[in-house]
Amino acid sequence: MTRAYDQHFCLLIFAQDQWKESYTEKISKNAKDLFIYYSGHSDCKVCKTCPICRALLELFDPMNPGEYVTVCDLCRALYEMMEEIKGQNDGIILFSHSLTPEIHSVKDLTEFLLKSEKIKKIYILELDWMNVSHPVSEIIESIKKIRMKKSEFIKTVDSNKFNKRVLYEISKDTYF
Repeated sequence: MTRAYDQHFCLLIFAQDQWKESYTEKISKNAKDLFIYYSGHSDCKVCKTCPICRALLELFDPMNPGEYVTVCDLCRALYEMMEEIKGQNDGIILFSHSLTPEIHSVKDLTEFLLKSEKIKKIYILELDWMNVSHPVSEIIESIKKIRMKKSEFIKTVDSNKFNKRVLYEISKDTYF
C-alpha cells in the first residue's frame, strides 16, 4: 500500500552549554515567529486568526503539537533521529508540515539563530511531498547528512544548491 507523507521542515537548535528555561522559551518563540514571518503569512488576517491554518504553517514542538497539528509516523521517526543527535544536550526540536516558500528564508533564519552566543549549531532538514511504498525507516536511512560551517551553508543556499532530503549540520565558522 502506498502512503503519502506531508512535507516536513525540521529544525534542531543545539545549545552552547546549558540553557535556562526562560531562554529555551524565548528562542523557541523567536524561531517560530521568524518561520511564520518568512513564510509570508505573518500579515495574513486568516492565518493569524484561524488555528487550522496556523497549524499547517507554524513550527511546532512534536512532543507538544497543539490541537490541530497531526504528528504522523514520519514526524515520530524524524523526532527520534533529532533526539538521538541532540543526546543529553540542551536544545529545541521544532517541525512544520510546511516548507519555507523561498529557500533564502532558511538562510535568514540560520544567520539569525547562529548570531546568538548561546546557540552552538543548528540542523535543518526539508522533506518535500512523498508518495512512498517504503517503510518510514527506509526514508530516515535515505537522508544524507552534511556538516558545514555557516558561511559554506550560506554559499550553498545562494548558489541554489540547497537540497531537500539532506540533513544540514550548520556550525558557526569559528568552530571549524
